[in-house]
Amino acid sequence: WAFDATGHLQYRAIRPIAPLEVLTFSYVGNGMNLITSTLIRRQRLAQLCFVCGCQRCAAEDLSRRVQCPEGCGGYCFPCYTSQDDRGFANAGPRHSMILDAASWRCNTCKVDISTSDLPLNAEEELAELVPRFMQSPASKAPEDAARLRDLRLKAATVLGKGHWTYFLATFAWLQKCLALMRNETVIPFSERDLSSACVEVAEWLEVAAFENVEQRLCALFLAVRLAQHLGQGLKSWGYDA
Repeated sequence: WAFDATGHLQYRAIRPIAPLEVLTFSYVGNGMNLITSTLIRRQRLAQLCFVCGCQRCAAEDLSRRVQCPEGCGGYCFPCYTSQDDRGFANAGPRHSMILDAASWRCNTCKVDISTSDLPLNAEEELAELVPRFMQSPASKAPEDAARLRDLRLKAATVLGKGHWTYFLATFAWLQKCLALMRNETVIPFSERDLSSACVEVAEWLEVAAFENVEQRLCALFLAVRLAQHLGQGLKSWGYDA
């Protein structure tokens, strides 16, 4: 969307719209804001005095998968309780009124996991650091690429590759690497590092954000630029040619 020269707001479709299809607008913005967890999205929206109950927020939180501490190889999902917006109008910081899950459940071993058994402090730290370094100016690309590489490794080790912080750290690292290839003579990564990371980005979006068209197009555009720069076909970067 954008404002035209007369100040009117214009919306442009990025996919075909069927007759009678409901058009919706995201209050949490565009870009990668929409791939964060249900908890974070609801906390942002709480400033508007409601608890979001859209199809995505009401469904299983696919963006917040945490590797099971039982070692079964599966992922734990947060079990959010139902919550309404009564009392929001007179509340102080409304984001603090959005309740986190009291328990989690593994999709493989079906064990209920207490929040105390999960690395939620590390999750909070990563949720703050990854977007910060992603949004740093281009002049800091060398330093940010190194930081994001380390954060990506931490997210994979502590939370698992299903978590949104791992996805975002990987996507942001690829962006910084592309900037480095354009401006630096020595780069600390290989073509294989880039292609495998790009494949992971495409696979994550397919599982956790399959209806997020804009975000998937952003990832595809990044893959196209990497493929053009390094001379490979898109299949090597996670997409069918």
